[in-house]
Amino acid sequence: MSQLMTFSEMQQRYQEREDPFDLTIEKWLRIRSFVDTASTLKDYQALLQAANVAVPFCFQYQIRACSGCPLESICGRGRGEKLLRVMKRIQTHALAILAGNTLPKEFLILEINGLVTELRKLKRESEERGD
Repeated sequence: MSQLMTFSEMQQRYQEREDPFDLTIEKWLRIRSFVDTASTLKDYQALLQAANVAVPFCFQYQIRACSGCPLESICGRGRGEKLLRVMKRIQTHALAILAGNTLPKEFLILEINGLVTELRKLKRESEERGD
């Protein structure tokens, strides 16, 4: 089982000047990898906790109510459908386990893969603009 990124790891690596896009992408790749072996309520609770770990852009833009954040199209107020869908899928898996059921992971994996693809696109666009 892969190691999920913690808030303290994210914060420390950001303070060491690692690229915020790379850290955000790595966070979601680790979550994606963890999903492969997740099977218990505890696993899905850990996934929810990891998904809620603030990314470096939150450190920078939270004070401005996320205005101007490069990730605003993914998780900004009123526009966070991509992130919200992933979070809801993780919650749905946890609720299913509470009810004694399991759900196929394919849709959750597709949502996470889509989120990572969008993050990579936003990174590329940011680099092209010279941000």
